[in-house]
Amino acid sequence: MFKFFKKIRVAIKGAKLWVAALDYSRGRDYEKAKEKLIDMEKIGVHPNIEYCLLRGFIEYISGCKQEASKFLELSIGKISTVTRLSDNEKKYLNAYAQSMLNEMNTSQENYKTIVFDNIKLPDISNDLKGKFPLIDHPNWKV
Repeated sequence: MFKFFKKIRVAIKGAKLWVAALDYSRGRDYEKAKEKLIDMEKIGVHPNIEYCLLRGFIEYISGCKQEASKFLELSIGKISTVTRLSDNEKKYLNAYAQSMLNEMNTSQENYKTIVFDNIKLPDISNDLKGKFPLIDHPNWKV
């Protein structure tokens, strides 16, 4: 019974930290956003796809290419196994992560072509597009 309440408490604290990380990221305070994400891990929240994407973006924007690559690659691995997302959402999030990886790669060896034609932007929720904007998509509109 105690483990159940501990899980609930961690979930609630984790959700508050996640919202704070998103708010700091929207305000371009990436250092504080990163702190909140790290705090999530410290209390026992397992990094999910969204965590990995946001952390990868923050590391990318901060110039920490190795850490960014680590989290973006981790997100791509998680995207392929998750069942809660549609195939279109998976393609969208995969393209989001891959576009940053492509920008960071200096060699063509790790560059992967993104097929944007397979991603139906109108079917992606505004929430997902707001958190993870795929501005490289040819049909992207602000």
